[in-house]
Amino acid sequence: MRQAQLTREGVTITLDTPSWKKEGGGPVRYGKVEGESDATDLAIALVLEEVDKNCLTTSGALLSLPGRLLFGGRYRDEGTPE
Repeated sequence: MRQAQLTREGVTITLDTPSWKKEGGGPVRYGKVEGESDATDLAIALVLEEVDKNCLTTSGALLSLPGRLLFGGRYRDEGTPE
């Protein structure tokens, strides 16, 4: 299982993703909330579960820099211009 945890004073949100899938083929996630959380806590936990957090560290940012320079971020989706 892959486990992600968001913690702040008085609140802990834990999200588990098992390595197996349900019969329908979709992913399964289990969540556990301890303490008094609000919608913002849950939203941040869900977003950070899917974000590539490697670039948020100094070493991760340095390791990703050559790829960003070579490929110019063409894999990023910033939406369509209006």
